Amino acid sequence: MLGLSRRAAGLVFAGSLLAGGALALWVRHPKPAVTRAPPRVEADCIVQGKRYHSGEALPSFDHCNAFVCRDGSVEGTVMGCEPKRPAHAK
Repeated sequence: MLGLSRRAAGLVFAGSLLAGGALALWVRHPKPAVTRAPPRVEADCIVQGKRYHSGEALPSFDHCNAFVCRDGSVEGTVMGCEPKRPAHAK
């Protein structure tokens, strides 16, 4: 039995010459390359000229709803509420 191999285009062709002149061939595929995504960078939010990092709370404009920066977008609650009145007003 005579062994042979050849590499072409990333594949390994191999085979054996068997007794009686028969040729056994097979192809071995290379292991696929492992690719990793680059680390994810979350975007900041800029509101009225001020920068907020992703996950950071923003001040509420109506003292009722809550807002947060999420990867470049401002998310918040949407609740109906009365504007905050000064303590001296009745």
